[in-house]
Amino acid sequence: TFAGDGGSDADNVNRWRGQIGLAPADEKTVNSQITALKTADTTFATTDIAGAKARTIAAWTRRDGHVWFFKATGPSAAVEKEKPKFVKFIESVRF
Repeated sequence: TFAGDGGSDADNVNRWRGQIGLAPADEKTVNSQITALKTADTTFATTDIAGAKARTIAAWTRRDGHVWFFKATGPSAAVEKEKPKFVKFIESVRF
């Protein structure tokens, strides 16, 4: 978790894009790569981005003055295999 706003969605997604070898994207492109995932307690913003050698899936939510981030990064095939477990984990998060 990070206290405060944790940066904008575009800032965070672009940081993760850089970590997997992608160039920054404009805010409109970033927003098109974000989807909502509703859980029992909150709604997470999620993204799934892939570069040539790696892929990142991430979920985050702003709650009680903090930002909670969950992220998995690795080879595309491995992330694809683990994505259902990642989503299930996010759905299990309770505050």
